[in-house]
Amino acid sequence: MDDDFEPDMQLCRVCREEKFLTEFQADGKGGLRPECRTCCNYQRVQWAHSTPERHHRALKMRKEYTERRKNAPGSHTQEEWAARLEAYRHQCAYCGRIDRALVREHVVPVSAGGTNDIENLVPACQSCNARKLDRLDFMAPRPPQS
Repeated sequence: MDDDFEPDMQLCRVCREEKFLTEFQADGKGGLRPECRTCCNYQRVQWAHSTPERHHRALKMRKEYTERRKNAPGSHTQEEWAARLEAYRHQCAYCGRIDRALVREHVVPVSAGGTNDIENLVPACQSCNARKLDRLDFMAPRPPQS
C-alpha cells in the first residue's frame, strides 16, 4: 500500500459523518474546516435565528461595506492585478508568506479616502488584511520586488 496516499474523506466534527473532502470549505490557512458545509450552514442559520438583531446589524454593515468599496473612486483591470501579484512574487506584502491565499488590500483604506487604483492595492494574506482593518498606522507594505 502506498504511504503517500491522502484520504479523500474527512470526518465532520459536528455530525460525526465521514464525507468527501469536497463537502468541506477551505479554512483560509491551506487546509479544510473541521465541519462540513451542511453543518456550517446549519450553525449559521441557528445563530441568525437566535440573535436576529445582531444578524440584521451584521447584514447591514456588510452591505454598507460592500457599497463603500464598490463606489470608491478609481479602478484597475484584472491584468493590472495579475502584474501586481507578479511584482510581489505572489507573497503577502506585509508578512511575506507565500503559503496563503492573497486578497486585495487597500494600503489607504477606502474609509479613509483610499481608491481602487492599482497603486493603492497590495496582495495580503487574510490574516494581515484582518489585522490591519482600516488603520493608517499599520506597518508599511514591502515594496514590489524587481
